[in-house]
Amino acid sequence: MRLDIKKLDLAMARRKWDTPQLAEAAKIKQPSLSYWRKGRPIRPSTAGKLAEALGVDVAEIVEGGAG
Repeated sequence: MRLDIKKLDLAMARRKWDTPQLAEAAKIKQPSLSYWRKGRPIRPSTAGKLAEALGVDVAEIVEGGAG
């Protein structure tokens, strides 16, 4: 599973968040988020944490998901 960066950026823009704010809200380390934003694989549970923090369904921020 990989993040869809365009969709992730759109969800972040809706919240007016940057990467550090999302990392804090999702309770993950900022370097890890930066790693996944470069197209590296992400575990479904971690993608779920990001989606929950953003208030969206996980399918809205992963490749091949809704949107």
